[in-house]
Amino acid sequence: MAHELARPAGAGPLVYDPAAFRAHCVARGELTETNWSLAREVARRQRVSELRALLDLGLISEATLADLLASWSGRGRWRREDERAGPDPSMPIEFMRTSGVLALEPA
Repeated sequence: MAHELARPAGAGPLVYDPAAFRAHCVARGELTETNWSLAREVARRQRVSELRALLDLGLISEATLADLLASWSGRGRWRREDERAGPDPSMPIEFMRTSGVLALEPA
């Protein structure tokens, strides 16, 4: 299949190919060509990405979109339950909260 050639191998920088990702989603049965056509039109009118339009139209959830992107790219998706590191005890919690950062120490 043509879209398989454009799919990243999982190493090196990830290059998003809209046509290949569309084909992947349709092949998996998550979206139809009609869904993508509608999303393209909404994206054009609202000046947003097709992915944002899919989400705004309610055609796909954020979690499903993340799963599809992960499976298309051949890369794993981060899940909180997989995380073993914890907050760094040497960093004050209030500093992290007000700065909007989370300093982690290795597990």
